[in-house]
Amino acid sequence: MIVVQSDPTIKFAIICCMKIKIDELKKILTTAAAKYVDPQEAEYFARLGIDNYIKKQPRTGHLTDLISDIKAWKNHGDKSLEIEVDKPSTLLLNFNSLGPSLKLKYIHDEAIKRAKKNGISLIGLNHGGVHTLNLWTDALGQRDMISIFMYNGGPTSVVPFGGTQGIFGTNPISYAVPTSTEPIIVDMATSEIPFFEIKETKLNNSKLRQGVAVDNSGKITTDPNKALNSDSTISNILPLGGGYKGYAIVLLIEILTGSLVRSLLSTEMTSGYVVEEHGGLLITIDVSSLVNLSNFKQSVSTMCEQVKKQTPVQGLEQITIPGDRAYQRRDKTLLTGEVEVEQKVLDELKDLVSK
Repeated sequence: MIVVQSDPTIKFAIICCMKIKIDELKKILTTAAAKYVDPQEAEYFARLGIDNYIKKQPRTGHLTDLISDIKAWKNHGDKSLEIEVDKPSTLLLNFNSLGPSLKLKYIHDEAIKRAKKNGISLIGLNHGGVHTLNLWTDALGQRDMISIFMYNGGPTSVVPFGGTQGIFGTNPISYAVPTSTEPIIVDMATSEIPFFEIKETKLNNSKLRQGVAVDNSGKITTDPNKALNSDSTISNILPLGGGYKGYAIVLLIEILTGSLVRSLLSTEMTSGYVVEEHGGLLITIDVSSLVNLSNFKQSVSTMCEQVKKQTPVQGLEQITIPGDRAYQRRDKTLLTGEVEVEQKVLDELKDLVSK
């Protein structure tokens, strides 16, 4: 299948894709991962990874991210996961350049075990790259936990309030909250736009939307060339909302995913994205430690129903709850039993299985 980009803001590109059975894709991904982790971990990684890939379509980079994590284990076979802190409620893991997502089952199981015993658990990670954050939270929401995951998206991307040059990361955050149906799921940068968007805007010779970036004098600009340095390694993206409150959130995540987890702050990092310099923090809350689980889920679901019944503004068909569109995409795809994958990505994945 040939897919042609038709968005006028994006330069035309031809991408060769093919449809593959979801079960077949899962089997290939599981087999590739099972070379480096045990079969149950490999299956869990593949199942969550494909679910996330489907929910994020038509963006296709998420499967590439999973492949990148498998390659990290392949390329660093002499290294292993190290436990730096192990206490009743806390666990700190040094991934030593290995792809963290292959150990999702271990991390989620530990998070739940500790949260059920103590009400809450904190699992930090360092020296490992994380790509898509809701991969870390969605499954915990399905397992009746409130989960929050944050990651340092730095460096040199987001300006402080009133600043003129990017210092902090885009510092994304994800959370999942169980309901009587599907969990509420959120995955977002705490900057006005993610870093890749400003680079794509420059590449496509288009304009940024108003109020997302500043030039080197601190003035709002829609020109990506004025919001990026010459080699696109430093950007002047504004924090979420463009003001002091968003800046405060970016700063908090910077600290929680830097110094707290024995990783680096953006101000301590080298230029560019170096996996070993980044950290993340997973917070897991056992709902039943505070309130009856069924009552909680029903209460949250009732609230969501009331929100969605509100009359939307003109031009908007319906008010949605975070995650609604992702679930719609997933359900539609599951009905067909197939998913589209770029041919080169599928070939790369099969290559990891055969070698």
